[in-house]
Amino acid sequence: MEENKRKGQKKSVLNGSVVLSFAVAIFAVFSLAMAGISMNQNTGVSYAAVVDPSINVVFGDQILARAQGEGGVSYSYTFHPYYKSDSAGKTIDNQLFCIERGLDVSQETYTRTSEPRSALTNLNDDYGLLYLLAIGQSSTQRKAISDNDAISTYVVQSAIWKYLAEKYTGANEFKLRKVIDGFNAIDDKFVMESDSVVIRIGTGSDVAYTGLGTKVKDLVNRAKNATVPRISVAAVSDEVSKTEDGNYYQSSLISVSGSPSDTFDSYSVALSDGNAFIVNENGEKICSYGWEGGSCDDTAKIPAGKNFYVRIPADKVTSEVKQVSIRVTGTFNNSDLLYYKTGDDSLQRMATAGPGNYIGQTSVEFVTSPDTGMNTAQTIYFIGLIVLLCGVGIVYANAKPVQVKQ
Repeated sequence: MEENKRKGQKKSVLNGSVVLSFAVAIFAVFSLAMAGISMNQNTGVSYAAVVDPSINVVFGDQILARAQGEGGVSYSYTFHPYYKSDSAGKTIDNQLFCIERGLDVSQETYTRTSEPRSALTNLNDDYGLLYLLAIGQSSTQRKAISDNDAISTYVVQSAIWKYLAEKYTGANEFKLRKVIDGFNAIDDKFVMESDSVVIRIGTGSDVAYTGLGTKVKDLVNRAKNATVPRISVAAVSDEVSKTEDGNYYQSSLISVSGSPSDTFDSYSVALSDGNAFIVNENGEKICSYGWEGGSCDDTAKIPAGKNFYVRIPADKVTSEVKQVSIRVTGTFNNSDLLYYKTGDDSLQRMATAGPGNYIGQTSVEFVTSPDTGMNTAQTIYFIGLIVLLCGVGIVYANAKPVQVKQ
């Protein structure tokens, strides 16, 4: 009977240890497996970072300005406004400006050129001149000078000649005219700087004006500080998100601005990645160009003041960083110098302002987190196996002493 009692105790110890050990192992494996599944579900996005080649010039009504000097001398300053001869007529939008006061001018056919007259007069990158020409082409800015188009012409043309004469002092073509002949003297500089002048337009009457000299000098000073138009392009943040349908990754808002803002008209976008495209702020796709060019219609033009997002198909984004470069080509009104000369290049050259393009760039990055889900699961299952083996070891450790007591 004592022997049977010892056998029952041995069987009880063995069965209890085995059941308890297996229960602990199974619970551990189950708990770790659930944790692995939960961890895998959190895997997601890593938030990271044409212009006429020739024109016919016609004259407007002569502008004669006079200012009284010391000793009763009356100084005069005379010129004609100049216009392109076409259906647009003699309006601000159709006006040209002379740029070489020291040379004669006549009604001629003028042809586009980019050639400087001399090393001193390469005006193609003169943003001060371009600034003044842009004012001359802007009805809004002209009206701020005077409601009378002839008077605003007087101020702008005077500022152009004065600016060039002061900047290129060694160039004879830019020298202002001064001829002293008794009481009837020609002195461009004296009159255009005078704040009290009498002006006659064509065959009209003399009209006294005040403050025009100050306006001329103000424009010249502003022209001397003018800079090249600029495009600013930047992502609002480094954040990249997935669209609601899960089909695309999308950058943060790409903000575009131009300076000067009042001449910034529109822009187009080129992307370095052929899989990427842009959408407007409403999520509507907009045509974008490839890095080496491509074809888009007018709908590719985005109005100034509007921004966009960059999207890329989700299956094109991996754990390796994909950088998409963005090039924005902005169009500015009256921001390109259009420069004309006649067949007889001894005559004054003409100039006006036309639309010009300027470029800005930035980039965005797309990336997913490394796909380590399977390795994590394998690690978890391995830990579970260790726990299970430990359970078996516990059974063995508990069973061996009982056998020794037999």
